[in-house]
Formats: sequence, structure tokens, C-alpha cells
Amino acid sequence: MTEEILFAFDERGVATVTLNRPAVLNAIDEALVSGFNEAMARAADRKARVIVLQGSGSVYCSGADINYLRRAGGLPRDENLADASRYAAMAEALRAAPQPVVARVQGGVYGGGVALAA
Repeated sequence: MTEEILFAFDERGVATVTLNRPAVLNAIDEALVSGFNEAMARAADRKARVIVLQGSGSVYCSGADINYLRRAGGLPRDENLADASRYAAMAEALRAAPQPVVARVQGGVYGGGVALAA
């Protein structure tokens, strides 16, 4: 798992997934997407009773990192579609989670971060 996402699992069965890019207000990039999807799979594998999503720092999530969007926009069509599928898998992981998912929101939530809060 990447350091852009922190994962913790406690004895009560609470899985905590922390967006960990506070220097850029937890903006979503390809490493955060990958780490988020891995963390959601880990929560399911460990049979978490509840998943708590949170951000580190003063902002929950500022949405997509503009540099990530520039990189993705310059990818060949097939690679861009694959990247978009990984991004969409974040929302699908939340929707498909069999346990409750609680967003512990502090500060602002913008753009794609709203999907992670809603």
C-alpha cells in the first residue's frame, strides 16, 4: 500500500482509511487511487464491521490533483480509459461495501472528494 493512504484495523473490527496527502489538501492522484482501492479490499478481507474514511490535515479532500489530471489527459486513449476505470472503482468500492462506511469529514470537501464524503 502507498503512503498516500493509511490503513488501520482495530480489535473492534473498525477499519480506518486515511487520505494522507495533507501538503496538497489530500488531492486525489494515481497513487492515492491505488492505495484507496487496496485499503477497501483489505477492509473487506478482514471482515471489518465498519469502515471510517478520513483525511489527514485541515482538509478532508480537495478533489483531483490538477497535475494528475494533466498526466491522465496526456495518456493514450486506452490508458486514459484504464485510469478512469481505476478512479471510478473508488466510488464502486464504497457503494459495494457490505458494511457501513462513515466519512469523518473535517474542513473542506471539493470536487471528487465529495464522492468520498457522500
